Amino acid sequence: MFKIDSHGNQLADIAIGEGATYHPSGIDYDGKYIWIAAAEYRPDSRAIIYRFEPATQRLKEIFRWQDHIGGVLRDPETNTLHGISWGSRRFYQWQLDNEGNPQLPATGTHRDTAKLNNSFYIDYQDNQYIGGREAVYTGLNAYKNPDGTRIAIGGIEVVDLRLGLPVHQVPVGLWSPSTGACITQNPSYFEVRAGQLRAYFMPDDNVSTIYIYEAGV
Repeated sequence: MFKIDSHGNQLADIAIGEGATYHPSGIDYDGKYIWIAAAEYRPDSRAIIYRFEPATQRLKEIFRWQDHIGGVLRDPETNTLHGISWGSRRFYQWQLDNEGNPQLPATGTHRDTAKLNNSFYIDYQDNQYIGGREAVYTGLNAYKNPDGTRIAIGGIEVVDLRLGLPVHQVPVGLWSPSTGACITQNPSYFEVRAGQLRAYFMPDDNVSTIYIYEAGV
């Protein structure tokens, strides 16, 4: 994870994962902790779930999971952690105790506890809890034209965490001016400021730009 200022200067660099478990997930901030997973860069693999406290710069391993976790967030209203698998094909949830420790399955494989995602038009890349047991997921999917060329389409979904079902879906026809990548390919963040919905996106790898969009609400 990187901490940067408003001018793009790097202020901190926090390493996560170990060995082949290096691929960072979508993250969320619950007001005290940033929740993040590191996973092997392949489906049906393994992951380590962490929480990071920005105030103290402390990173703590919470538990390990027998699947690729590509996004993680905490619902503070129920103290429940929610995760998605590679391509967001599976939903997971873990009830936390007052110390932040999860209730993990005693027997069977971890994937047996998953709830299947019935929405297929995008694969989720990032997530954010928005209240009312709902979360925003952003992502993309690539589609093949008859001539063999491919086009990637981005999207935003509001998901009911109780049901594991989207309650609102919006395609996003925005692409990076630098690389042509979908604007929702990597991290996203949303907030309401002065009556405006502000969205932040950083779609490119390596040399990156944060793009900010605003819309009236």
